[in-house]
Amino acid sequence: MRSEQSRLFRLPFDDKVSGGLLNNSYRWGTPTATCPKQLSWSEAFHVPLSKVSHKDCVFFIREVMVEFAAAMAELAGTLAGVLVENLGHSRGDFEDICQESSCFLRLNRYPACPTSPEVFGLVPHTDSDFLTILSQDEVGGLQLMKDSRWVAVKPNQDALIVNIGDLFQVKTYTCCQRFFIIIKLASNTCAMGINPQVPPFHIHS
Repeated sequence: MRSEQSRLFRLPFDDKVSGGLLNNSYRWGTPTATCPKQLSWSEAFHVPLSKVSHKDCVFFIREVMVEFAAAMAELAGTLAGVLVENLGHSRGDFEDICQESSCFLRLNRYPACPTSPEVFGLVPHTDSDFLTILSQDEVGGLQLMKDSRWVAVKPNQDALIVNIGDLFQVKTYTCCQRFFIIIKLASNTCAMGINPQVPPFHIHS
């Protein structure tokens, strides 16, 4: 997956912007930024899971992306099921409300910014979805805020990073630790995000 992702991002910029690749899902930069600190120096393909095998996604990366997305979706469903069970719900309840149309596969590239060291690959943020599973390359660059300090996450290509998103807290009315995240080094990542589209779970104490 990593080699095909790198090959995809090596395509000419015009091909990525207007070539209709991967369901026209290409995004780059931060068009609304007014200063370097608001700018994310990055590019990404943000593909709905329901479109991964769509005819518009027929491209050299399609076969491996379909296989990768299926494996990530299975893992995401298992992890989410464990979380909702620990909150007193059945896995079936979650499976009924989590559809492919609300889940995304995001291919990211964070190149080095040639103009300013103040520009981040991705500005400080929390993940807005229910659950994110992230695969990093060997470069790393991911940092999280802990005790008001930015802490670097050592890259491990043989491991996945699982992050609880804002939507999990909203859906369950629970309070869990969420991390502010930032990307500071040139790197590639691939992430899977799931987003149930229903009213919040009700947790009874």
